[in-house]
Amino acid sequence: MFKRIFIISILIFGGILSAQTKQSKDERAISDVLRSIQLDFESSIIEGSRVFVMTPKLSIGVSPYLRDRLKDGLTNALGDSKFQLVYQPFLEDNTAKKIEVRDTVVRVQQFSTMNEDYNSMRSVIDTLNAYSVDLFVASRIQKTQDDHLIVHVQFVKTKNLEVLSTSSYFSNKSARNTTKNKGLYIDVFTGQNNSSLAYRDYTNLSNGIVGPYNVVSQINGVTTVFYQDVARTVSSFKGGLLLGAENSFVREGFKDTLYQSHTFSIPSFLVGLSIRANLNSSGSKGRPVLGIEERIFLGKPTMIDQYLVSETRINIGITEFLNLFGSVRYSQPVAFSSSVQQILEFQSYSLCYGISVNI
Repeated sequence: MFKRIFIISILIFGGILSAQTKQSKDERAISDVLRSIQLDFESSIIEGSRVFVMTPKLSIGVSPYLRDRLKDGLTNALGDSKFQLVYQPFLEDNTAKKIEVRDTVVRVQQFSTMNEDYNSMRSVIDTLNAYSVDLFVASRIQKTQDDHLIVHVQFVKTKNLEVLSTSSYFSNKSARNTTKNKGLYIDVFTGQNNSSLAYRDYTNLSNGIVGPYNVVSQINGVTTVFYQDVARTVSSFKGGLLLGAENSFVREGFKDTLYQSHTFSIPSFLVGLSIRANLNSSGSKGRPVLGIEERIFLGKPTMIDQYLVSETRINIGITEFLNLFGSVRYSQPVAFSSSVQQILEFQSYSLCYGISVNI
C-alpha cells in the first residue's frame, strides 16, 4: 500500500515539475520574442498613428494562454512607441464553446466570437474606419517541434488593406538564420562623364575617321541584381549576379562632317558581379539604412565588342524596399563595330545616381 502511494506521489510530482518546466520555457520564449518586437516598434517609421491590435491567429500546438500573453505584449510594445492604441473590446476575437445536447449525443463545438458577431471582414474594416483607425496589426503564432516560437506580424492599412510592413520574430535566434536570405534589386540610373573623346570610323573609306571630339557623355541604364546573404549568420553582407542594359550617348558636340549624322549612341547588355555591405537599423529586422557596394561587370555592345566597368556605390535606405544611391565608375572605352565603328573613350571617372527597389 505504502509502495503504491509512493509511486503515485512520484508521478504527480513529476507531472507538476514537467508542467512548470514547460511553462518556464514558454515564458522565456515569449520574453525573447517580445523584446525583439518592442525594439522594432520603437524605431518604426510606418505611416499612420491610430492602431488596433487584432487577436493573433493560432497554429497547431499554440495554447490560448500563449496567444493572450503575446497579444498583451504586442499591445504594450505599441504603447511604448509613436503609435496611438485604439481599444475596442467588441472586436476581440475569442474562442468560445457551444454544447449541444441531444438524446444520444453530446457535442462540444468551438467557434470564433468575431465570426459570430460579424458576417465578413468587410464589416470589421467598416467598423475600424468608423473609429478612424489608420492601421491594424495582424499576427500569427507558430510553434516549432522544439517548442520555439515564431511570430509573424503585419501592419495593414485599414483604408485599402495594403500591407505596409511584414516581420517575423523568433524566440530561437539561430532559427532565423537557418537559410540564406535571397531577393533582387532593380536599379534605374543615369550618369555623366565631363571629359570623353568620341569618334567614328567609316571603315569602307580610306580617310573615313570623324573626330575625336572632346564631349560630355551621358549614360542611362537599368540593372537587376539577384542576391543572397554571403553567410547565414551575417545578413549585412550580400553578394549577387548582375544583369542589365545601358546606353552611352552624346547629346551635343559631335559633328559628322562626312555623312551629317550627328547622333552618337552605343547601347549595351551587362553581366557581372556585385558585393554589398550594409549598416542596419536597430531591431530584429535590421533594415539597411546605409551601405557601400562594389560592382564589376562586362558590357557587350555587340558579340565582338566588350568593355569592363568597375563601380563603387553608396546606398541610402529610404524605406524597407526603396534606396537612393550615388556612384563613381571607371569604364574602359566603349566601342561599337559594324560597317561603321563608334568609339567613346572616358578621360575621367563618371558620376551616376539613381533609385533601387528591393523585392
